[in-house]
This record gives sequence, structure tokens and C-alpha cells, in this order.
Amino acid sequence: MDFVIQNIENDDINKANSSLKMKKDMIKFLRENYSGNNILEYGTAWGNTTAILAQICKEKGGKVYTIDLYQDRIQKSKNLLKKLNLLDYAVFIVADLYKDSWQNKIDNVEFSFIDAVHTVNAVRSDTDNAINLKSRFICYHDYGLNLVKRDFNSSSAVKLYLDTIKDKYKNKLLIGEVQGKWITSAGTNDYEGCIIEII
Repeated sequence: MDFVIQNIENDDINKANSSLKMKKDMIKFLRENYSGNNILEYGTAWGNTTAILAQICKEKGGKVYTIDLYQDRIQKSKNLLKKLNLLDYAVFIVADLYKDSWQNKIDNVEFSFIDAVHTVNAVRSDTDNAINLKSRFICYHDYGLNLVKRDFNSSSAVKLYLDTIKDKYKNKLLIGEVQGKWITSAGTNDYEGCIIEII
């Protein structure tokens, strides 16, 4: 895992990336809780989190299925995983998460990582898909991302949606950087990420 961490980007390079702390928190959680089924990533972007998830699959079993709308992002992610010798642990899907039918290409999902569109409706759709695919754990990046840019009294899409489904999950674990250390152009109002367990 050290080799992977040394060869990926974090939020110090690009603010759209998750922080090194969030990645390390996720690694710790997965090493302790993931039993080796498949992982689903909503939003491949540049493949930095994909690489972490693929390394976990190499260690514990399964594959990471990663979905993105843009072919160039998928290709950049493939190139990164090839460089890290992790290409065999990932399945890449080019699709629109909200318009295309992609769910039947994936089964046996145990852990879902959601970092796609940051609206309440998109978070609802991503979460519903994860639950329908029987994901036991769901991890959200941008848990505390301001819904209204630079309005520090606004909530986040993730927090607003999770408030409506409190009866469907337990054990919310806050991960990543805290407000103030985690910087985005929209501003933040809480931790960078969270993991829930579906009941």
C-alpha cells in the first residue's frame, strides 16, 4: 500500500481529490471490515481512490468496479493502475450514473464509495443504487461540502439526504479531514467523509 500512496495524488495537488487522511482512514476501515467481495466506486475521476480500492481488493479479494461518464478519465485511471500493477483488480465502466443502465454489470457489492455529483438528488440516486446492489457499507466523499458555495450555514447534499434515511443505516463513522483543515472553493461545514453501515 505504501507504493500506491506514494504514486497517487491527494487534495494538495488537486482540491477535487480526497485527502491523504481520508484515504488512510478508508484503508484502515476496509482492512478491518471488508471481507473480500466487490467494491463499487461512483465517479472514477483520475483514479487515485480507484488505486487505493484496487490495492485493497488485491489484498483481500474482489474487484473494484468504477464508473465515470468521461472516457478520458477512465483512460487516465487505467494508466495509473497499470503503472501500479493493479489493473487486474479493477473493472472500468463508462456510463452516466443517472441516465444509463449499468447496475446489471455489477454484483456482490460489499462496499460503495460515492464521489460523483454533489446534489441531494444525485446522492439519493447513488445511495439507492448502492442499497439495491446490497452494499453493506457506503462511504461518501464531500460529506461536509457546502451545498451553497461559501455559505457556511448551509448543509451538504450528503448530510441532507442521510437525515431522511436514518432508519436504513447505523454506525456513521466520520473520516478524513475536519472542517478548517479540509479546504474547497465551496467551503466546508463538517468532516470530509463518512462511512455508514446499511441495516
